[in-house]
Amino acid sequence: MNAKNKLPLFDFVSQGKHLSVPSGTCLSLPLAQCSLDDLFSTYGDQDAIICGIIPFDPKSPSTLIHSTDYSFTPHQKTVSVPEPDLDFILATEDDNQINRASALSFRQAVEEALTEISSGDYQKIVLSWKKTLDLATAPENIAAFDHLVFDRLYRNNPHADVFRIPLSGHETWIGASPEVLVDLNSGSFTTHPLAGSIAAHQAKDLQEAQKILLHSPKDLFEHSLVVEHILKQLELFDGIEISRPSGPEVMSTDSMWHLGTPIRAQVPPGISSLDLAASLHPTPAVCGAPQALAQHRISQLESYPRGYYSGIVGWADSQGNGRWSLVLRCLQRVSSKVNVFAGAGIVSGSDPAKELAETQAKMQTVLAALKDSVPAAKS
Repeated sequence: MNAKNKLPLFDFVSQGKHLSVPSGTCLSLPLAQCSLDDLFSTYGDQDAIICGIIPFDPKSPSTLIHSTDYSFTPHQKTVSVPEPDLDFILATEDDNQINRASALSFRQAVEEALTEISSGDYQKIVLSWKKTLDLATAPENIAAFDHLVFDRLYRNNPHADVFRIPLSGHETWIGASPEVLVDLNSGSFTTHPLAGSIAAHQAKDLQEAQKILLHSPKDLFEHSLVVEHILKQLELFDGIEISRPSGPEVMSTDSMWHLGTPIRAQVPPGISSLDLAASLHPTPAVCGAPQALAQHRISQLESYPRGYYSGIVGWADSQGNGRWSLVLRCLQRVSSKVNVFAGAGIVSGSDPAKELAETQAKMQTVLAALKDSVPAAKS
């Protein structure tokens, strides 16, 4: 790709607006040290923004960018070459020995977690696994691949927060998050936690999905843990006025039906979007309850370190406004290897086979974009 088509340091499309950050100062520090006041005092310029990606483990270093070189514009396709000219192929299929072993490991972890839940060790744990695919293409086409997957994800998921951030010359994270953790604009705060899900094919329409999810004690309990955590953490901030939610509703994404509860509040000056994100993350939607024990067991039960998967991605300005979403429905591309992640909340009553099927349905968001943007090799 020529210089004109060089990838930005950060792309984030939300509510039809595309935040593009071509350049900036890259920072690496844990979430606990990500005070906006300190960052802007250190790096200056009140017209700058802080953006980037924060890992699942808040104690691990984040990748953040301080930049005055950014723009918010109506989203348009970023790929600059016709799609038929891109001859990407997947060198491995979804269902290979490595991925079957990974799926089996997930089921075994769910079984072990259910034993611990029945013993009263904890109430909920979110377990995940990853599917690994190899991309067969010339190295000079990798940037075009990132472009195209990003565009396909937005096309297929126009209501999601679609992101792309390269961490190095070899690693990029791309995804279409369905879940907003923090949206703060001039003191008006919104979060929209999702927990309790069924695959899209399990209900033919919204009414049928409502009959299933709104009458499922298991899913309602799983969802309530997330809402209770968020409300409890928000109450720790002085001066926040919370609009108490009446109860969950059912919403859809491209591949799932979810229980979701919009939570709104008025936030006084001095509390930033990053402050709120640091307080809420990781919620039981991606971790479990109690949080510390669930997070510890995740590190033992999962067969890989999560890194940025189920972390948060977004931006904040010097006034504290910003938007941060969960790193879900995502892929990690490392050179020509693509890792696709998905997880499920495990509570009493969960079934390992059904939880595996749920994760496979969630993976379809990314797999559909990959396969759509990976035509068969030209003859």
